[in-house]
Amino acid sequence: MVAPRVRETTRRLLRSMAETLVEDQDGWLTDLTEESMKAAGMELTAADPVLRAASERAFKASFLHFALQNVQNPGARVEPGLGDEVVHIARDLIRRGLEDTATAAYRAGQAQALRHLLTMAFEATSDPEELRDLLDTITWSISDYVERTVSGVMELMRAERAEILRGAQPELRETVTLVIEGAPISAQRAESRLGYRLDQAHTALVVWTPEPDADLRVVDDVVEMLGRSRRSRPLTVMPGAAMKWVWLPGAEAIDRERLRRAVDPSGAVRVAVGGQAGGVEGFRRSHRDAVAAQRMVARLDSPQRVVFFDEVHLVALLTADPDSAEQFVRQVLGDLAVAPREVREALRAFIEENGSVSRAAARQYAHRNTVMRRVARAEAMLPRPLDDNRVQVAAALQVLCWTSPGR
Repeated sequence: MVAPRVRETTRRLLRSMAETLVEDQDGWLTDLTEESMKAAGMELTAADPVLRAASERAFKASFLHFALQNVQNPGARVEPGLGDEVVHIARDLIRRGLEDTATAAYRAGQAQALRHLLTMAFEATSDPEELRDLLDTITWSISDYVERTVSGVMELMRAERAEILRGAQPELRETVTLVIEGAPISAQRAESRLGYRLDQAHTALVVWTPEPDADLRVVDDVVEMLGRSRRSRPLTVMPGAAMKWVWLPGAEAIDRERLRRAVDPSGAVRVAVGGQAGGVEGFRRSHRDAVAAQRMVARLDSPQRVVFFDEVHLVALLTADPDSAEQFVRQVLGDLAVAPREVREALRAFIEENGSVSRAAARQYAHRNTVMRRVARAEAMLPRPLDDNRVQVAAALQVLCWTSPGR
């Protein structure tokens, strides 16, 4: 939003309003903080008396700063108020894994502040031209201030998170290893050391790059993207310089297509995703699944950048011995094993769609007649009729899907 040109009359009206805000701060600031505590996602913060009190102090300090600056220089851009109260709550929220709540709370506070300011504006003047300029300035000023304050708070949190991770990684690795291996460590103690709840659903991931000269910031970018939609902070552990183990909290499913789009097909980052599971055992099992998927991709030198364990479980079992897997594919598929990719994929889609040409065509974004011709061509290459060997053909095509660079 472009800053409006502030007339002297508007400055005078704004200064008067700001002085009233400072004088009556106990009233409107209390209403504002109560509204902020009701924002979606603030339930855990609002229920904790210590966090709630710290949050209320931070919001009051931030919006009082806005009012005071408008007394001194009404209508001018207000720099973010990142005083001690704001710094302290930013640190507390990071350490509790609740950093995402800050944005929602500030937005709720902005809405409440804007409602109050608009009411004051209509009481300040009845002149249409003065009122229009005053409303334009108020709307721009509070929106710009909150936007810049939220950015400043997020930067404080990023710095705090980086500082915590630098000092905590050795203990995190040790504790995660104990949990994964089933060592005698209580769930309560593990949670305290990890800063992460174990009594919930987890989806584990391995994010890594096999290229030694790759820019490792892209690994961080993918991890940050994955955790952005979660209400609680993911657990991230670095077992190596070019790899991260991640546990996403909650029962929300990963958007598979969004993840695949986010991981550059020509880039260096790869992601293996385990199945969702709950509790301490689920924490272990999901991680084991993700590691198994990662190892399968590495073993087969697969070109795929994103792999979900539930999509490759069968392939992982079949390819445990690569030589036997290759022999299996040749025996089952015959000439189809070296056929063009589009022919193999047409038959795979046809089988997975239970013989529906229409659904296979829709899945491949191809014309129905084109798919029919490709399926017929593929069936003609098989050593045995498809109806006599459907399960093995489907399995062999799945293996090729993950091993062939032409996919």
